[in-house]
Amino acid sequence: MGPTTISDLAADARSFACAAHQGQIDKLGHAYGAHIIHVGESVAALGPEFEAVGYLHDVVEDCDVSLREIERRLGKRVRDGVDAMTRRAGEEYHSDYLPRLMADEIAVRVKYADSRHNYGKIHLLADAVERARRRAKYQAIFDALETRCPDLSS
Repeated sequence: MGPTTISDLAADARSFACAAHQGQIDKLGHAYGAHIIHVGESVAALGPEFEAVGYLHDVVEDCDVSLREIERRLGKRVRDGVDAMTRRAGEEYHSDYLPRLMADEIAVRVKYADSRHNYGKIHLLADAVERARRRAKYQAIFDALETRCPDLSS
């Protein structure tokens, strides 16, 4: 039925996400689990639901996991946060996805942590054009999220 105590929520989400992403690697060849753990831990101080969404933020897009399964295991609030983080097929990033994401307080904070972590790895990309493209992409994301939640930039 899901976690029985509030502290179980984040632990269950972490183990669920790590199992779902098992064997996946990022664009730099690193284990993907390191990224989701970093994001979850980055928002842990905000509460177990934030931490859970941090661990699960890519699980619907990248794994064979449904929002229904997330809700069954971890509750509606975590499901809603993951849903807001999940880009849908055909959704334009800046005009569709980001505005939808920004309607969810948990998703805003998790997306910021996710983007900061990804931004911090840009310098490792060999292609200068790709580095510049990603810097511009993430700067636009930061600008949008910081407009929604000005305290993020402090």
